Amino acid sequence: MTKRVFPLLIAAFLFGIGSVFELCGQTSSTEFHEGTTGYSVDFGGRPDYREYISFQSGAYKFLGNVLDWEDSVGRMRIASLFVERDRLLLSPAQRRQSYAAFLTHARKEMSKDGLTISERPFNFAGFAGVEMRSSGKVELIERSLFLNGQLVIISAFSEKTGTLDELTARVDSFRELTRNERIIALIDAYSPWPLPRTTPSGFVSTDVSENRLKGPVAAVREFKRRNPRDEPEFSTEYRYDRNGFLLIEVAFSDGLPEVITSWGWVNGKRANRQASVTAFTDPPRSPSGRTIVSGAYGPVDGDDIDLRYGVMVETEFDDLSRPIKRKNISNTGDIVSIVNYKYIGNMIERHETDASGGFMTSLRQVVDADGIIIQEISLSDRGDPSLTRFFEYKNDERGNWIERTVYEETGRGRTRKRRVVEINTREIQYHVDENRSVARQETHDLREGCCREFL
Repeated sequence: MTKRVFPLLIAAFLFGIGSVFELCGQTSSTEFHEGTTGYSVDFGGRPDYREYISFQSGAYKFLGNVLDWEDSVGRMRIASLFVERDRLLLSPAQRRQSYAAFLTHARKEMSKDGLTISERPFNFAGFAGVEMRSSGKVELIERSLFLNGQLVIISAFSEKTGTLDELTARVDSFRELTRNERIIALIDAYSPWPLPRTTPSGFVSTDVSENRLKGPVAAVREFKRRNPRDEPEFSTEYRYDRNGFLLIEVAFSDGLPEVITSWGWVNGKRANRQASVTAFTDPPRSPSGRTIVSGAYGPVDGDDIDLRYGVMVETEFDDLSRPIKRKNISNTGDIVSIVNYKYIGNMIERHETDASGGFMTSLRQVVDADGIIIQEISLSDRGDPSLTRFFEYKNDERGNWIERTVYEETGRGRTRKRRVVEINTREIQYHVDENRSVARQETHDLREGCCREFL
């Protein structure tokens, strides 16, 4: 089959930049899940190639990735493109104008290639799009639409073997991922590679105990909501090995993964790798402000880099196995932050600084007899209280909280009041017998096991 460039796609490649590279594994089934934009297509498995493209149409610039499949029937291509005007994201009105600009451009390019095109409207997830078809010289079907703020173009074509019905069936398989499917696809795509997980002997504390959990905890999934009427939203998921140490944590924003951290051991010390997750939404999700420290991935002039990890954590403990000083050190050897802890009666003070001692955060926590935080005060760089929060809990049968109500204090003196600002809930799973661990990361690659059992 002669490889020619059609629709989209013609324009995209005429003005394309960048190089082609093979995709690494994403799914093993015939249905491919693309989490960044949030769609699925059934074309026999993962794509053969991906490439970056960029082209201009009128006042609008289109840029993004194209996935490419090919078999004996023909070729299929899916593009997920940002659309910009004057380097700014589009308003709803501009989005419609940009769509018209794309269609005009596509028609011109198809005409240049000698294709006779018929058009008809179609609707996808509430978006009124256009379907283009051609038969004879080239059997072709192309649909374009906006999904999660991206212009998505689905194109299937064949010069010799494939029929229009066969190509249409391929395009018909395109669908939007469910929320759970998208979470799994994003974690599969963005999870850092796992670190060594053999726990050194004699380490004086565990993540389970520091996080004030009881029992053989395997996994914790946290949700949050502003008031009881809201739908709970994913917040964070943690997975622990049988020794009580974190394997992975996934932080969510607007219900989708935002930061994935893989934990392990290097030279007898705790270490991690972090990855930020790109997930397009409409409107774009607001960044949570979480700090991402992933270390360096390649040579840096004058620096020795340990590519086994992103950040190493060095901790000093007191006689009660409580952390008193914790250094976070990049794989280039640079100190990212230093956390100092003080224990005064039922209070814990936690102060975080940068490498030069510059203020980052400061907290004063009050704990109950079981070490559970019941009050937390945010402090300024001068030690002045800036925000006070109180916590009330409901526990499961093992004594781990499964619901937490968060209050903020407002006013002073007689006008002081508390108001609910957040309700947190947790699902907790425990390790059972040796052959039925929930935390499958102990025996499986992180990319295969992460978060599937909870979903």
